[in-house]
Amino acid sequence: MEELLEDGGTQVSDLEETPEEVAEVLRRADHERTQQMWSFYTDIDNTTAPTLKVGLNGERGALIYWDGKTAHLPADGSNPEPADYWWADHHAPFPRFSEIPAEAALQVTREFLRTGQRPTCIEWAAR
Repeated sequence: MEELLEDGGTQVSDLEETPEEVAEVLRRADHERTQQMWSFYTDIDNTTAPTLKVGLNGERGALIYWDGKTAHLPADGSNPEPADYWWADHHAPFPRFSEIPAEAALQVTREFLRTGQRPTCIEWAAR
């Protein structure tokens, strides 16, 4: 889990924690320093493997799901302008309409960690 927090990402299969524990760690990390972003890779060495990028900013969360060919954003994302987030101390803005309520973003994260596939708990729009 330290690698995830320090490096800003990890391979899902390397996680020893449950999806619920990971979500709680992300929530605590957001309370300590908001506007952070983390990447979850199903195969870090394969650019066509599913990846989920998650950002938290208090009550807001941001998501990008990569299916190997296309990026997908929440269909009901609410931010009309790009949203500022930080990935391993690097500025990593999320695109317009990628933010949803933080709890929904955490629900998406938990589902992705369980399945390694595009979560079905929200609607997605291809970008």
